[in-house]
Amino acid sequence: MQTVSCISVLVVAHHPAFVQMVSRFLDEPRACTVAVVGAVFRPDDALALAAVRRPQVIVLGLDGNAPEALALIAPLRVIVPDVKIIAIAQLGLVEYQQAALSVGTDRFLSVDTLHRDLLPAIAALAGGSARDGCS
Repeated sequence: MQTVSCISVLVVAHHPAFVQMVSRFLDEPRACTVAVVGAVFRPDDALALAAVRRPQVIVLGLDGNAPEALALIAPLRVIVPDVKIIAIAQLGLVEYQQAALSVGTDRFLSVDTLHRDLLPAIAALAGGSARDGCS
């Protein structure tokens, strides 16, 4: 039997509903190679949890308070230097994408394609395989 290693993910966003939606999506059985190690909506909580849990990937929601979310990237990279960061937004898509990539996110996704693109992006960035039907 092959052992499947989990990719640790921290979910951070200004809106608790977004945090909950992404966490539930990642916790679905088909995403069994992903372990949500935290889900927070306050920047201070994100920094504290990242220091303790040391996630491989951070999913960062930008809708709601993009400047505050983008300001988290630099301190997160200090706390967890090898972390991969995926920024997600819907409103102001082009502007958010440019801003997120310019401050060092590794990947940018649209909320509209989250169901299709998030797991492959996590797997690619973590060098693993977040795939359906894990055993």
